[in-house]
Amino acid sequence: MYRLLPATFLALLSTPLAAAPTQDWSAMIGKDGLARTEAALAALPDPSADDLFALGMTRFLGGVEQGLQARWRMGQSEEGFLPVFRLPVTPNPHPAPFDPALIETVFKTLDTRMDDAREALAGIPVGGDVALPLHPDDLWFDINGSGARDEGEAIVTVGASFLAQPRWNPDTGEFATPELPKFTDIRFDTADVAWLTAYTHLLSGTADMVRAFQPTPVIERVMKGRMAMLEKGIAGPLDGVMPGTVSYPNEIDLIAISLLSLRQQPLPEHTRAARDHFLAMVAENRRFWTEVAAEADNDGEWIPNKHQTSALGPAFPEGTDLAWLAVLDDGEKLLKGELLAPYFDLVTGSSANDANIGFDLAAWLHDPAPVDLVEWLHGMGITPWLKSGPLATSSNMRAFEELVSGNGVLFAIWFN
Repeated sequence: MYRLLPATFLALLSTPLAAAPTQDWSAMIGKDGLARTEAALAALPDPSADDLFALGMTRFLGGVEQGLQARWRMGQSEEGFLPVFRLPVTPNPHPAPFDPALIETVFKTLDTRMDDAREALAGIPVGGDVALPLHPDDLWFDINGSGARDEGEAIVTVGASFLAQPRWNPDTGEFATPELPKFTDIRFDTADVAWLTAYTHLLSGTADMVRAFQPTPVIERVMKGRMAMLEKGIAGPLDGVMPGTVSYPNEIDLIAISLLSLRQQPLPEHTRAARDHFLAMVAENRRFWTEVAAEADNDGEWIPNKHQTSALGPAFPEGTDLAWLAVLDDGEKLLKGELLAPYFDLVTGSSANDANIGFDLAAWLHDPAPVDLVEWLHGMGITPWLKSGPLATSSNMRAFEELVSGNGVLFAIWFN
């Protein structure tokens, strides 16, 4: 699910002209940035529901901003495959030395900031009426920490750059660039409290999964090996074959870091925490769709019900909510062990046998072991978590994809 994560920023494009708040927080973000606006919100003696939602949002986005700033300081502008690391960062002409603890530091900070965001959102009283306008052009990340808005720091630019990347379409067998929503004014309302809360759990769960594998010692080892080769005036044997091997860490380094980290013993406290966050994400998502369905207005909707229109433009076919909830149901059952992930024969593309053998993700998350890809591809590494039982299928995801005309990834990022 974490792939879906990075578009969340688009989610925070907001707006309208209904009841004006006491303070125009959108304008303050545009002028002063996320950190100063958060400080002003946190200092309010008696914050309203709108203020608390704005505080949760600035803390959420502030956590992403801090991760981008950490990358910029060390000149890590190459886009990776993890949340925050997948977003574009402008090059730093004078970077600090690379710190092997960067990844763990970024995700530890991100997790803390998601806790802070949830604390603010939880303060909104039940039935509290939220109606918060935020203008998309006001939102920006202070990536280089200058305190001023510079080129490439608008959240619309950062989010669009990520979402506009060509994605593989298994139905056509080709890469295609998704059609992006229009960045118009949106009014975040009461239901969106659950939507944003769900996203905080998604990022916290992802942070826990990364931290479970303790990548820092592995990064130190790979870095030491790279430096030893450079001292001898040589490159790695694959460096000339694969693209993107100019900077450090390069693609070869990242592959080595990923494989070696997965081979370490994961920390159970983090895999279990990740499971709990992902389950909470599903629960908040359900709450969101329940509250959206009860809305009777049609005012700058972020995600509409069947009687409303999205301010961003894309049509929501009738039944989109039910189709997405069916996908979430599958995910929840996998996390609880009520469904097993099919164990496929890579040659035939079918299930291993007629005994409904599958991988028990819930059991692995509760009592994890190293993920040695050689052993797992062979089968011996995954055997302890294989058992007979009902298997998950891709039918609900395929139905959702068909309903939204092949834009499943974009909508999944939007909905989380």
